[in-house]
Amino acid sequence: AGLVATNYVRDVPADALDGLLAELRAEHPGFALTPAGPRAHYRPVVHVYPEEFSGALGFDTHTVGQARAVQDRARDTGEPGLTPRLFLDRTHRRRPDVVVYLPVYNSGEACDTVEQRRAAHRGFVAACLEVEAMMARVRAEGVSFSVHDGADIDSAPAIYQDGPHRPADESWWSHTGVVSFGGRTWLLRFTPRPGTDRHHRSGLVALAVSVGISALLTGLV
Repeated sequence: AGLVATNYVRDVPADALDGLLAELRAEHPGFALTPAGPRAHYRPVVHVYPEEFSGALGFDTHTVGQARAVQDRARDTGEPGLTPRLFLDRTHRRRPDVVVYLPVYNSGEACDTVEQRRAAHRGFVAACLEVEAMMARVRAEGVSFSVHDGADIDSAPAIYQDGPHRPADESWWSHTGVVSFGGRTWLLRFTPRPGTDRHHRSGLVALAVSVGISALLTGLV
């Protein structure tokens, strides 16, 4: 479903960093925090699967503003959070990805309010998804579709487009769909591929693709 890697991210204040680093270096000699430098708070990647992406170990996700905002929302709500498209460095190939952050809390501690969830918060399980591979699972014959991250399909950036679209003035039909997950809204635009006939069941295809994408995301939780 486009799942590339699964990471575990620890949430640690500055005064607890030395203890965490000592613990991690006992397991991973040479473990280093990147980027280096003093900060009030840290959220480093401390475990990575599969091992081929071990270069992510030690990366402080708290330094990425778009990721940090999604993490904060996930921590406070207890619900998964979905990032906008990020260009992650995977084995020195920068590819467009999105990340789903699932909050993790200390076992046995109350998590009924925002304050309690913040006090009990321990970290995140991070699922890194390759957008193109995920969308390849839901491609449909005769229909091109694009996925836009935002509430306005004309101004929201496209995070995926699966093929050539007919120009708007040449299209017999077009449809839109909505996928909401992890605090984000993806808008989908469907148009006929060149050569598609007028009797294509476009509405059913659009519905099926929208439901398929929702299922792939929800299946991660």
